[in-house]
Amino acid sequence: MDLNVARPAITEFLMGFIADFNNLDWPSFRARFCDDATIFFPQQYRVGRAAGRRETDAAWRAVFESLRAASGKSAPPFIHLQPQEVVIQKIAGAAIATFTLQSGTSGTVGRRSLVLAETADGWRIAHLHGSTASILTDR
Repeated sequence: MDLNVARPAITEFLMGFIADFNNLDWPSFRARFCDDATIFFPQQYRVGRAAGRRETDAAWRAVFESLRAASGKSAPPFIHLQPQEVVIQKIAGAAIATFTLQSGTSGTVGRRSLVLAETADGWRIAHLHGSTASILTDR
């Protein structure tokens, strides 16, 4: 397993995913997932796992609607995710990308793990795990 290796195709895929999410570009965003993808959303969106196109699409559409409404904007970008501490691990025909998302003054940090599958159509997300953790001020 290569830890944090420079893999241009994987890095490009990940940055495209973030751009699609920031812009809430549903068609491009959805095309980045495998049909049988599984997702654990941060708790504020959904507690249980979403599996397969029907469940994940419904859950993501609700997230997109919530983010679009909260932004108060009529044009992209609607959000400004800026991944920090990005680590990419390549394993045979798969990769794991992990990163954190700072949430400003809320005292929490978002943690994301993406399992990527190398397909005939390029990299796709097979699993995404999103969680939020409290930032410890006294280490």
